[in-house]
Formats: sequence, structure tokens, C-alpha cells
Amino acid sequence: MLINLSNHPKDTWQKLQLETAKEIYGEVIDLPFPSVSASASVEEVIELSKVYSSKVVELLANDKKKGAVHIMGEFTFTYNFVLQMNKVGVETIVSTSERIVDFNEKGIKQSVFRFVAFRNFQTM
Repeated sequence: MLINLSNHPKDTWQKLQLETAKEIYGEVIDLPFPSVSASASVEEVIELSKVYSSKVVELLANDKKKGAVHIMGEFTFTYNFVLQMNKVGVETIVSTSERIVDFNEKGIKQSVFRFVAFRNFQTM
């Protein structure tokens, strides 16, 4: 199972990204990324990461395969969440993409992101 902890539900993923996720992890489920206040203290962010870590461990408890979490969002939460997942042995990944930039006839910049692969978080 892959838990998608991001602001981008799996239904909005490109076909290649969803197919790749299903091929590697099987089922993909969404867990909406929490709203992290810009004024939150470090302690509050750490506590929120622990709450979400517990949710993920519970979701993965009955998974027959080794589960993983696709996480993309606010940096300090993501960092602390990945540390929590490392403590309990749950793989964390991000999706990588290429940015294709174009300017339309009115000179307005348009960016399109094309999925390339999943990349594991590694910590020391």
C-alpha cells in the first residue's frame, strides 16, 4: 500500500505516476496533508508529525506488503514526519518531475510538470 500524504489526490496524478505507484505498492490511498500554520512553533509541528505518523502506522497495520508513504508538503512537517517514519521502519518517498516551461502568445508563462520517478528519502 502507498499512502499519498500530499495536497495532490491520486485522482489528479498523471497516468504514469498512478500506474507506477500501483505496480510497486499495490493499492494507493489518499491521506490529505495537514494544514500547518505559518505561526506554529517547532514543538507544534513535531507533535502534528507524530499524530500523522500514528495514523500511517495504523493504516499500514494490516497491509500484507511493506507499505510506504508518498509525502510532499510543508518542509518542517515533512522533515519531522520522515524522521518519525524512519524510527518505525516505514519507507518515505517523493515524486520527481520535469518542469516544462512555455510562454503563450500573450507572454504568460505556463509550467507543466511531467512525472519521472519516485525517490526515497534517505536520512543519516
